[in-house]
Amino acid sequence: ANPKVQGLIAIGCNAGTTILFHAADKSTKLLSNPDKKLQVEDLQWDRLSTSYLLVAYRSHIELWDTESTALVHSFDKQPIAIQGIAWMDWTAGNFISFNNKNNNLKVWNASQKHPIETMKIRGGGDGGLTAISFNPAKKHAIMACVDGSIVVYDVLSARVIHRTPAGHTETIFGCEFCPTNPYVFATCSYDTTVKIWNLHDFSLQRTLHCTEGVLYGISWSPSGKLIAAGSSIGEMIIWDVETGQELARYKQSAKQIFYVQWNPSDERILLNSTGD
Repeated sequence: ANPKVQGLIAIGCNAGTTILFHAADKSTKLLSNPDKKLQVEDLQWDRLSTSYLLVAYRSHIELWDTESTALVHSFDKQPIAIQGIAWMDWTAGNFISFNNKNNNLKVWNASQKHPIETMKIRGGGDGGLTAISFNPAKKHAIMACVDGSIVVYDVLSARVIHRTPAGHTETIFGCEFCPTNPYVFATCSYDTTVKIWNLHDFSLQRTLHCTEGVLYGISWSPSGKLIAAGSSIGEMIIWDVETGQELARYKQSAKQIFYVQWNPSDERILLNSTGD
């Protein structure tokens, strides 16, 4: 969901197309890549603009203007498949890409075709990275690793300040900072749990349990009191963070729910995307 334009949603598809849906008038637009074999891996709205959207495919990244549906920039192709992307909100125009084969972050600027820097995360987990979340206030990055560990990385000093050897027992698929507390973040995993962490002392505050199904994506409610997760069996689960109680469980699809996101301005609205 676009953080600046209420009701504007971007949906990435397997056939390389990105659908723009505006809830206000139920209108749609398409951002079409001519190579239909490309699958959209990740989408990230630029929080400093109203219309710029990064679209990541396995081999490269594109920047689109969603108002005009014009391709603004296409960036260099990458030898290792891209897992995800994230804007560095404190530095206008900069973003990172990462993969699940190594612990390197490539830093890009929206105006340049080539990466401007490669951050090699020494002391990270084994394998590669599966998810990342930035804390703009502290300029820290939470990185989820293939081996189930969690790395806290200080971007300015370019050093790992903490690593949990086994944050989860299986691969972590999602991580996200709490919108109301920059010292709290959550992770979700193949091990069917959501874990709440405290950045002050790197302690585990709470574990939220899902009885079955891999958890692929999480989202905090705008108040920071609730967490939602999407599962491999097509269910969306909502918990109370303070008590750990499961509040609701919705069967949304016969296939996996890969992504969930709360509407940042209306806690009554929660989005999800599925494999069907």
